[in-house]
Amino acid sequence: MSTVLSAIDIAKCQGTMLSAMDMTLTISRITPTTSAWGTTSEGFTTIATGVKCLVSDPNDGEMNEQGQSGIVGIEQQWDVWVPNGTNVLTNDRVTLSNGTVMRVQSVHTPRTTYFMLDSFLASVVR
Repeated sequence: MSTVLSAIDIAKCQGTMLSAMDMTLTISRITPTTSAWGTTSEGFTTIATGVKCLVSDPNDGEMNEQGQSGIVGIEQQWDVWVPNGTNVLTNDRVTLSNGTVMRVQSVHTPRTTYFMLDSFLASVVR
C-alpha cells in the first residue's frame, strides 16, 4: 500500500478545505509614491480579491517566534489561512470580507508538500 496521496486525493482534500473557508479577503501591496516636493507617501495596489480564507487566534509557538503575545498594547494579531500559492508578502494590507483591515507581519512557509494551506500572521490596523 502506498503512503503517497494521489493527485485525485489531494484535489479532494483541497476542495474540502476551500469549502470550509468562511471568509474572503483582498490583498493590497504597498506602492510608495514620491511627490514633486520629495515627500514619500504609502499607496496600495490591489494584488488579489475574493481570496478564500480562515482567521484564527495565533498559537503560542508563533507568538514566541514573533517575540510577543497575541495583543501588544492595542495591537491584536491573527493567523490567516489561505490556499497554497496565494501571493502575499510581509507588509501587505489585507481587508477581510467583514471590513477588518490588517497588516501582514510574517508569512509562514508550508511545513510539507502535503500542507495544503499557506498562512500568515497579521495585525489589525486601527
